[in-house]
Parts: sequence; C-alpha cells; structure tokens
Amino acid sequence: MSDRAEIFFEDFVVGLGFFSGLWYAIKLNPLAEMFKALTEMIKILNPESKLGLLLLLIPTLILVLSILAAYSMGGEWGLIAVICGFLAGGLIFVTDGFSIFLLFVGMVLGAFAVSSKRDNILF
Repeated sequence: MSDRAEIFFEDFVVGLGFFSGLWYAIKLNPLAEMFKALTEMIKILNPESKLGLLLLLIPTLILVLSILAAYSMGGEWGLIAVICGFLAGGLIFVTDGFSIFLLFVGMVLGAFAVSSKRDNILF
C-alpha cells in the first residue's frame, strides 16, 4: 500500500469511520462530552458568555471538515470506505467477523479510492 493509502486508511477509515461507529455503538462520544463539560464550566464561571454556544458547534464543524477532507482525498469511493469503517465499528459488538470483513473492505476501497483519485484538492 502506498503512503497516501495508509494515511487514508489510518486517519479516515479507522479514525473517522471505525472509531465513530464504535463510539456510536457504545453510545458515547468523547469529543462531544469534553465540549459539553467545557460549556458547563463556562456557564458556571460566566453565565452571560456566548462562548458556550461556540463550543457546542465545534464538534459538528470538526465532523464536517473531516468528511470534506475524506472526500477530497478519496472521492466517492473514499466516502464509501469511511462508511464501511463506520459500519464495522457500529456492528463490532453484534457480529465481530462481519465487522472485520467490513473493515477489510473499507481498507481495499480506500486504497482503490486514493490510487484512482489524482486531482486531490487538499492533499
């Protein structure tokens, strides 16, 4: 696998897809929980501050930018690879064999997506 395909697999298929699916299966989002705690601390320290609203929007902004970066690096096939990773993480507690298969499919699709997309905008 090329360096770009490895980066795509590690960062997007596993990082964005698989771990997001895993957090969804556990029903926990560590990033959102961290920003929620920071928002509560800001409300306690300064109830009139509008910074708490900004902290609620940051996780959504991070997700949107991550999806755009995955699309920029892998195109439509890259997004399908990330979705395979998400499904693999979401189904890991239900059917682990199928989850490993989906993660492998995401890896293959991600390598194909990166190698077939040469006109990358961001990377």
